[in-house]
Amino acid sequence: MSREPTRRARARPTLVRYGWFVSILEGKLRKTIRGTGIAALALLSTTALALPASAAPEPSVTGVVWADNDFDGVREPGEAGIADITIAAYRADNTEVASAVTNKAGHYALKLSGGPHKLRPKALPYSRTVTRPDVGDDARDSDFGWRGWETPTFSCAPDCPKFDLGLLERKQDIALAVAPAEVSAGKGQSFSVELTASNLGTVPNGGDWIEAGFKEGLQITAAEGDGWACRVDPSAGQYLFCRSENDHDPGTTRPVVRVHLTPTADRGDITMDFHVAGFRRSENVFANNTATLRVRVG
Repeated sequence: MSREPTRRARARPTLVRYGWFVSILEGKLRKTIRGTGIAALALLSTTALALPASAAPEPSVTGVVWADNDFDGVREPGEAGIADITIAAYRADNTEVASAVTNKAGHYALKLSGGPHKLRPKALPYSRTVTRPDVGDDARDSDFGWRGWETPTFSCAPDCPKFDLGLLERKQDIALAVAPAEVSAGKGQSFSVELTASNLGTVPNGGDWIEAGFKEGLQITAAEGDGWACRVDPSAGQYLFCRSENDHDPGTTRPVVRVHLTPTADRGDITMDFHVAGFRRSENVFANNTATLRVRVG
């Protein structure tokens, strides 16, 4: 009994001994808060308002330009990307708003917002042209059209689409075939042949024409065909001229031209050459730009 009060009495000085220090700290803290707390809170609030919010990344339209070696419009293993091709973005009024150059792997990225926009290659080398568009899988085919080499119009709201572009060697070649290629007929016996123009090149043609000159012993009497405007000019020695201004895409044939002829010779073998040319033909003259008709009269 005698020791319990003693322990309590001894504990009290310990609190007193450290109590002054706690009191001093509490007092200083209260003074600090009273003196600077409002200003500190105001500073923190001002700082928080001044800090910019993290900006959302600006949308980008991306894609890859590759070499479509087999002209099928689809990127396949082994068809490498093409570097240093400029892809530009335009508004609806054809004002350029951005451009980017493809890297070594053929990839490009254009930062755009809003729309509508359209893309097309800029300053493409003449030796190259755009491959056939939109033939299948959108993740692997080419998205730039043959007409103007442009993409469809698009907007980046909220995300931009992806547009890939296949390029290949420019080749302009319009072939002509005549059927039948050999005919047997007597003098004054009329017959007809059909001429077919095919685009074997890689460039769409804006128009083609077929012509044939005078051949002694064989008279051209008439010619016609869907989408063709044909005339036979007797004053020019039965000169034939047929013209079509409809688009002629690679890998397609035009409607046939039916030519009506009548032998005027008594007998003999007569050959007549029909020629085709395109408004976008190259300067090279290919052998298949001419179709030869052989007529055995007698």
